[in-house]
Amino acid sequence: MNLRDLKYLIAVAETEHFGHAAARCFVSQPTLSGQIKKLEQELGVILFERTNRSVSITPIGTEIIKHAKLILEQADVIKQLAQAQRDPLAGALRVGAIPTVSPYLIPLILHPLKQKYPQAAILVHPESPAEVTAMADVVGSTSQLIAAARDLPNQQMIVATDNGIFYKMQQAAPGKELIEAPTGGTGASCRSCGHCPWMAMNDLPGLARVLESGANEIQISEDVRVKALRSTQRMLDFAAQLKQKVLGSGTA
Repeated sequence: MNLRDLKYLIAVAETEHFGHAAARCFVSQPTLSGQIKKLEQELGVILFERTNRSVSITPIGTEIIKHAKLILEQADVIKQLAQAQRDPLAGALRVGAIPTVSPYLIPLILHPLKQKYPQAAILVHPESPAEVTAMADVVGSTSQLIAAARDLPNQQMIVATDNGIFYKMQQAAPGKELIEAPTGGTGASCRSCGHCPWMAMNDLPGLARVLESGANEIQISEDVRVKALRSTQRMLDFAAQLKQKVLGSGTA
């Protein structure tokens, strides 16, 4: 058993398809299938139930996969520790800026990062400032950015997104170096909107409770309301453009 086998194992579990898992891992399907079979023989258990149409994880497979993910995460930590020993300045650098100046400052931060890591891909959300999206290699939704971090051949990624998604990217691409960049700015007491624990609380059930009960209502000034709508409008515009592209390709 080795880390490569665990990566194959997780890829099959997440895609539920040996062919898709092999493509993700950049190996042939027979190679991946053979390694999974060897792993099952070594462990003495069946990890996946296979049929002609589907692949499902066995109960023991589910438990083993949980531990496999933890092992890969810890292996990545070891790599980061070794990198930090070689370069004391390596690691995540978090920078915040007030919204009025962040569109001007953040590109100044991303440009040096791109110069230092020329092979790195820049991944951002569509609601990021226009100056940031213009520099990006991939602009997309949360799932699209996670998929890009996993599937792009680049071994380094400059990621401008929130902490929770950053962690998901680390899980999806444990063998790659993710370089954390700032997102869109801060308030008076915040470090960065991309690392805001309050933003992480804005899930759909939470918003529904606020709308239904009126609890936790916050009064803001009109100029703040206008500024707050900008990122939402960027997302709506991005979705409209994407939909138009899809419809256009479907009629071609």
